[in-house]
Amino acid sequence: MFLAEETLPQGLYDEFTSIPDFEELRSIVGRHPELLITDFELASLDVDRRLKEQQLLPVVKVKYNFLTESLSPLEMSPFF
Repeated sequence: MFLAEETLPQGLYDEFTSIPDFEELRSIVGRHPELLITDFELASLDVDRRLKEQQLLPVVKVKYNFLTESLSPLEMSPFF
């Protein structure tokens, strides 16, 4: 196939001369289903991590035995 000498190839960037609207692009990317699934998985992993951190905390059991039988100065108080 022979082309005329005046024939020029179409430029690669002729269609992309306009400046893209970044806010619209962010909103479109933010609503992408695969990205939403990834965000949910990351949130789930964060919950699992926090649960495992809580399970590592030590358990403290405190038992209190009152040692005296008479509460003479405290028997009259309204607290008891």
